[in-house]
Amino acid sequence: MSLDLDALLEKTSRTFALAIPMLPEPTRREVTVAYLLFRVADTFEDATAWPRTERIAALHDFSAALKEYDLARLEALTAKWLQNPPVTHAGYLELLGVTPAVVRVLEEFTPSARAILIK
Repeated sequence: MSLDLDALLEKTSRTFALAIPMLPEPTRREVTVAYLLFRVADTFEDATAWPRTERIAALHDFSAALKEYDLARLEALTAKWLQNPPVTHAGYLELLGVTPAVVRVLEEFTPSARAILIK
């Protein structure tokens, strides 16, 4: 399965999906990935199906795995999150399912761009 960042952007955003494609490369790809990572975090924040403690734990786990660039941990977390989905929005659930692949795209960025996005 190839990762289609533009399709994920369209499935998870109304406003940003209109503006981000207008940016020049490589900024466009970097901002797309940044948006998608923020969308994952916002999905946990908005997780109406989860109690507050579970939302906070998911945000902490996601942040730690991202900062450590721990793709194996992200794979395990993704499976856990999808066992008891935080939301019903199909686009957000699809994004959660491919979160490790989105994070893996950071390898394509310059070290400075990668550092900014992870921070």
